Amino acid sequence: SGFTLHVLILICRLLAEKSLNIIYSIDSKETGRDLSRNRLQPMLQDCKATALTMEENDEDVATLSYNLPRGQLWIVGATNAAQGASKPAGFVAADELEKQKHPKGETHFWYLLINRIKRKEGGKAVGFSTPTTETGITHVGYTEGSQHRYFVPCPHCRHYQFIDWKWIRWEHCRDERGNPDLRKILADTYLECSSCGERIDEDHKPDMMLAGETRPTNFREETVNGEKRWVPAWPPGAMSFHISDLYSLHPESTWGHIAVEFVLAQD
Repeated sequence: SGFTLHVLILICRLLAEKSLNIIYSIDSKETGRDLSRNRLQPMLQDCKATALTMEENDEDVATLSYNLPRGQLWIVGATNAAQGASKPAGFVAADELEKQKHPKGETHFWYLLINRIKRKEGGKAVGFSTPTTETGITHVGYTEGSQHRYFVPCPHCRHYQFIDWKWIRWEHCRDERGNPDLRKILADTYLECSSCGERIDEDHKPDMMLAGETRPTNFREETVNGEKRWVPAWPPGAMSFHISDLYSLHPESTWGHIAVEFVLAQD
C-alpha cells in the first residue's frame, strides 16, 4: 500500500541518520520475506547512506535481519511473537495490523511491540491497517487516539471538511424503473459540501487535496473556573489517523467507482 511505502522510506531514513534498532512486523514470515527482498533491499541499496554498507557486507545480509552501522532491523511475522518481544528497539512498525493474529488468551502482538520502545527515549510505534470491525485493534486504537482526519476545502465556500461517505451523492442515478443505474453512478456521483450544500465533482479533488490540512478531532469539553473549553481527549503521544479511498486520486478509485462497488455489495 501507499502507507507501507511511506513507512519503508522512513525506515531507510532512520537507518541512515539515527542510531537505533527497528522492528517491522507483518502478518506472516513469508510476506515479510517477500517485502524484504522485493521492496526494502532495493530501497536500502538506492540510499547512499546505506548502499555502501550493504555492498561491503552483502554476504551478511539475511533476508529478515539487517545489521547496519547505526543499528539493526528485524522483520518478524506476528505468528512468532517471541521474535519481536525479545528485541529492544527505538522504532517499531506493524503492517496489516488487523491480519496479525495472536493465540487466544495471549497479549496481542501490537502491545508486545509497544513494550519494546518504552526503554528508548523518543521511541515510537506505528501500526496501520484497514479496520474490519469496530472492536478490532485498528478501530479501537484509532478511537483512543487523536483521531486525526484530513480536511479539504470546498471549492465554492472554502469550508473545510473531511470527506465522509455520508456526503457522497449517487442515489439520483437511477433507471426508468427506479433501480440504481451503474453507468450513471460511475459518471455522475459527486460530493456534497456539508456547509453550503453545493456539488463538488471529482475534478475538484486534486486542488482540494493540495490545500488540505490534517487536524485532530478527538476533543472533550472541560469547564475550568466556570469557563468551558475543548481539550484533547487522547493520552499524550497517542496519535491516530484515518483516511479512506474517497481521497484517492487513482482513476479507478473515483467516487463513482466506490459508489458502484457499494451498490454491487448490496446485492
